[in-house]
Amino acid sequence: MDPSLSLSEYLKRYTPFKGSKLSCSEGGCGACSVEITEASSNEGKTRRTALNACLAPVGTLHGASICTIESLGSQSKGFSPIQEQFARHHASQCGFCTPGFVVAIDAHIKRCKDHGQEVTLKELQKGIDGNLCRCTGYAPIIKACQVVHPTRTSPAELAAGSAFHRPTSLRELFGILEATPTQDIRIVAGNTGAGVYKNWPVQPILIELKHLPQLRQLSATKESIRMGAAVTLEETIHLLRSLTPQQPAYGAMVNHMERIAGHLVRAAATVGGNVVLARQRALQSDYCTIMIAAGAEVEVTSRAGARWVPLHELVDPSQGDFQRQRKEI
Repeated sequence: MDPSLSLSEYLKRYTPFKGSKLSCSEGGCGACSVEITEASSNEGKTRRTALNACLAPVGTLHGASICTIESLGSQSKGFSPIQEQFARHHASQCGFCTPGFVVAIDAHIKRCKDHGQEVTLKELQKGIDGNLCRCTGYAPIIKACQVVHPTRTSPAELAAGSAFHRPTSLRELFGILEATPTQDIRIVAGNTGAGVYKNWPVQPILIELKHLPQLRQLSATKESIRMGAAVTLEETIHLLRSLTPQQPAYGAMVNHMERIAGHLVRAAATVGGNVVLARQRALQSDYCTIMIAAGAEVEVTSRAGARWVPLHELVDPSQGDFQRQRKEI
């Protein structure tokens, strides 16, 4: 099994769960939405969200529970309240986008409850900002998605991949990097960049970093905020929103960041990946623009030690003398 195979392709080829649709393959339409539940090393709890199956490499979901549209309900075992309301309010016409909408709504309702948030109409609209529909005009979808009902998830099946690594410490990561030719390595976390850049080279060794504890740290003091490279944009938004009463400027940052892509992409895209794409692929990064304005610095580390680099110098080499050393992350 190729660990870089997308979850969409895995579901279509190897499982009977084929309800998730594949449309844009860019993370833009949400037709492929699935619900993911996985351990959160930052909080010691589970993290539940909806993601684009077209972008998620199946190897990076090792240990996660995956819920597809089939898990929520069917004609044989009965439909979930959300599915019933979609039918009742005529929220499905051609039907291609419907599985993604239903899964995204279900996941967002659960996520709100996990965080103790009230499930309001505004929250539900946020939950589907990564899903597109070209038929209904959205009004019947909004009416249908106001049903609140928790549903179960089903475990994923995942075969082992010979070229997949999930390090659990920086020491282990550095060992892998030192033992492997650089040109053979592909490092991923959310893998949302694959939806933007189609000419990604094929590399035999996949290293997944989104569960590395040191890269999942997210904390705040009166003077600063510290976020690991594997923290997602959505998690960053959640923290900044919670700090806005003490620091109103964070509210402006939240408003801007909520305009980056859609909810499904923000739930997977990491801050570190955003920075790397801005440096290596000249990504026009809203996130980097905001953080450069805020005076952000980046910690670059290797076995030899760590150093701090202003974000603007890291993103744009012409702005400083930063040179990345071999095996630095």
